[in-house]
Amino acid sequence: MSRWRILWEGEVTSTMDAVLPHLEEGAFVALGADHQTKGRGRMGRVWHDTRGTLTVSLAFQCEKPLRDIP
Repeated sequence: MSRWRILWEGEVTSTMDAVLPHLEEGAFVALGADHQTKGRGRMGRVWHDTRGTLTVSLAFQCEKPLRDIP
């Protein structure tokens, strides 16, 4: 059985907001959407998408604290 879950939505506020509820311990989740209405990039930047672009967030749980991952 694959540890990956791959999901697709028509429209979401943010792919990151939409992917997190699907994350289970030990799983890797990819969630894509045709359009996101309130996407955001790193450091609080607004993320604008246009129809036809690939909009995806990946989520997984790490055994190590994030500060220990380069």
